[in-house]
Amino acid sequence: MVTRAEIIAAAEAELRALFPGLEAVYHDLVPTQFQRPSAMVALSGETMALRTLRTVARSMDLTVLLFCPVDGYHKADRDVMGAMADWAMERFSAPGLPVGDRVLDIGTVKAAVGTDYAELTVPLSWDDDRIAKADTAQLLERAHLRIQTKTKNETE
Repeated sequence: MVTRAEIIAAAEAELRALFPGLEAVYHDLVPTQFQRPSAMVALSGETMALRTLRTVARSMDLTVLLFCPVDGYHKADRDVMGAMADWAMERFSAPGLPVGDRVLDIGTVKAAVGTDYAELTVPLSWDDDRIAKADTAQLLERAHLRIQTKTKNETE
């Protein structure tokens, strides 16, 4: 089963390849005195639905925050922020995000550019192995449904 840590690591690898000058890529939280240029990645909005006896359909939203250097008024260059958002949107709009032995499907990516950051929301979805006790899964696989019907003569 794909883990959250594997998704975060894959997203971090993509960001570091796209922006080699990043000082840091933070996970889930950004410290008060964080470095710039940097990024933060986090996961939210998880869903899971039964697909088959051994697989589930899963989805999560990957949030990517991008931070570039700011001036004395804590304002970033909006053109730089916009370009960073565009590059990241293009990368995360690819057909999939490789994570372990899977490639996660990517939905429609959304972005917002603020005065000192850009935020992307990247919807991810994939089919995954179901976590179930082996004996329960084996028992369910062996279960057979036997239906007997009676003829009209047998019911009278």
